Amino acid sequence: MGQVYTHGQFTWGYAPVVTGQHRAYWGARTIWNGRGDMDIVHDRQSILATDKATADRLVTLLNGGVLKAANKRLDALANRWEVTPSGSNEVVLYDDASVRIIGNTNGSHGYLYVTAQLLEEA
Repeated sequence: MGQVYTHGQFTWGYAPVVTGQHRAYWGARTIWNGRGDMDIVHDRQSILATDKATADRLVTLLNGGVLKAANKRLDALANRWEVTPSGSNEVVLYDDASVRIIGNTNGSHGYLYVTAQLLEEA
């Protein structure tokens, strides 16, 4: 994932989970055909954070293995038909003490909208 810092806006991602309760959110409209990894497009990402350092912390965690783990979980959910390109259900792709990633295809037949929440306190 490339670092895209947009302070104050959240254009891409799964917006219903951007509640303002967390210090940072990263979102993306990824390409996903129902199998394999989601493809994160460099210009379809957003960051919303209280400050640049907080945004950088979230990006570091995502690049440090969180996105890889989320892709693994996505594949497992797809194998059990719990998420499909034509469906429209919210799924948790990753969840630990630091980061939660939630996604939904919104019945788009090719996109997976994902948002990561930074759960760590300041």
